Amino acid sequence: MADTTEAALETYFGAYAKTLGDMDAPATAALWGEPGMMVTDDFIGTVADREELARGLAGSHPEYRAQGLARATHTLVGHAQLTDRLLRAHVRWHFWKADGSHIVDADFEYLLRRDDDGLHAYVATLLSGDDA
Repeated sequence: MADTTEAALETYFGAYAKTLGDMDAPATAALWGEPGMMVTDDFIGTVADREELARGLAGSHPEYRAQGLARATHTLVGHAQLTDRLLRAHVRWHFWKADGSHIVDADFEYLLRRDDDGLHAYVATLLSGDDA
């Protein structure tokens, strides 16, 4: 099951990275469960549904464009199968400009659940990186 779990997480976070680079807020939000929660040193917030999450994500896009964000990639640092349906994943996001230069990395810990229609994140905790 570990190989299957790792493959599922790689597929999930690969799709997630594409939505981030494309700045496709509805597609990013579709990868989340409802409700969702974000936790950082300076912020704790929940969103009731994917529409609210998509609006919040879209509100950040002007700042990301100003930083030159053109692409996101990820490294699956680690993961654990907590129950039959619950997974924990540590992901390092890498953010890039169109010219290939690196912007920043950020580490997140995710709590995901295997729902009937696939994996969804329910909690994301910033471990290191920018809170922006």
